[in-house]
Amino acid sequence: MSKKLKTAAKKSTKSFTYTPINELPEIGTIQTTWNLKKLFFRSPTDPQIERIVTAVEKQYRAFARAHKDLKYLKSDTALLKSLQVYKKLHDTDLDRVFVYLFLCREADASDTKAEQVLNQLQQRVTNFSNEIIFYTLAIGKLEAARQKRILKNPAFSEYRFLLEGIFDAA
Repeated sequence: MSKKLKTAAKKSTKSFTYTPINELPEIGTIQTTWNLKKLFFRSPTDPQIERIVTAVEKQYRAFARAHKDLKYLKSDTALLKSLQVYKKLHDTDLDRVFVYLFLCREADASDTKAEQVLNQLQQRVTNFSNEIIFYTLAIGKLEAARQKRILKNPAFSEYRFLLEGIFDAA
């Protein structure tokens, strides 16, 4: 190495100094656990969870009763109205309940109550969701020409992705 490079290297290492401008926080002042109570529910047994699930269950059962006769398949207008109601089934606070219970389980793996409530809830939701399976199966059985007409109809544009999935799976 040349004399100039050695001198430059010595100067650069000797001339650099760093002075932190922020102090590190004291250990223990940082919250290390999630406070789910502010965002969700008080506990996995919060009565609000049961109220939400019961309300959603009633919506699903009412939808099943109202559409069991398959009259929604008779016209495009009736089908569109039924799709609007079907969409509302999925715009509920049920996802919020599931997210809360999953986070409770992840925050404390030994929390058996959250795990128990989550398992019971999954079984319950599966049961009432199964009551409306006929709906998409019946839509999937529409004639191919009508399926194409519906997919081209601008009134159904909001439901195009859903309908394509139903038609492809049928």
